Amino acid sequence: GGGDVEHDLNFQTAGLPTGITLAPNPASDLTTVRWGGAFETGSLRIFDAKGSLVFSAILDSGSSGATIETGGWERGFYLVTALLDGEMFTRKLILE
Repeated sequence: GGGDVEHDLNFQTAGLPTGITLAPNPASDLTTVRWGGAFETGSLRIFDAKGSLVFSAILDSGSSGATIETGGWERGFYLVTALLDGEMFTRKLILE
């Protein structure tokens, strides 16, 4: 017994959105948002500390990242939210 483990785990959401990363963070003039995995519909929104929308974009389904120019923004905390195929991913961005 026990040698019967034929479950192939390679399918684990290999093609699905896996979240977003920000680099550099903390940032000053620009930051690049990257996302893993594929999606059909995606949008990116960034809110400032007061909850005001400061950036909004529709994401190209074939893309893997976007560079955002933040040089003119106030220094402080921002919330970056990506909606990929209806699933929300959120990261905190610091501008200094």
